[in-house]
Amino acid sequence: MKALYIGIKDTLITLRDYKALALIIMMPLILILVLGMALGPVFNSGGLKSFEIALVDNDKGEMSRVFKEKVLDNKEVKKFVRYKEMSEEKAREDIKEGRLPAAIIIPAGFSDDFKNGKKTEMIVLKSPAEELKASIVEQLARSFIETASSAKISTDEVLKKLCFRKTGGNPL
Repeated sequence: MKALYIGIKDTLITLRDYKALALIIMMPLILILVLGMALGPVFNSGGLKSFEIALVDNDKGEMSRVFKEKVLDNKEVKKFVRYKEMSEEKAREDIKEGRLPAAIIIPAGFSDDFKNGKKTEMIVLKSPAEELKASIVEQLARSFIETASSAKISTDEVLKKLCFRKTGGNPL
C-alpha cells in the first residue's frame, strides 16, 4: 500500500514539472527519429544486397581449392558474396577505384604451410568506404582458417593416439 502512495506522489510531482514531462515525452521521439534517419536506408533497401569481391589465388593448392568449394561456392554464402578471380594488381586497383569492397589474397605456399603446421593467413584488402562488406569478407577468411586449423589439430592428435596404440606405446 505504501508503494502505491509513493507512485501516486511521484506521478503528481512529474505532472507539475513541465520540463521533466516534456523531456519524458520528447526524448524517445527524438531517439526514434535519429535512429530512423541513420538506419533507414539499410532497412528500406531490403538489408544487405549481394556484392562481388576479388579472389587472388597465388597458391593454386589443395587448401585454396577447399576454400573456394566449401566457403565461397557455398549456397548460403553465394546469396551475399560472389567472387571473381583476378590478379593482385587488378584487385588493388578495383578496390582503390571503389569498384570492389574487398579482395582475398591467398599467398603462394598457403597449402604447404598449412599441411606443415606453419602459421597460415589470407590477406584481406578492404575498401574504407565499404566497411561492413569488407568485415564480412574478412570474417569469411578468418573463419575458414580457424575451422581448418582446428580440424587439422584434432586429426593430428587422433592419429598420434592411434599410432601410439598400434605401436604398443612407441609413437614412431
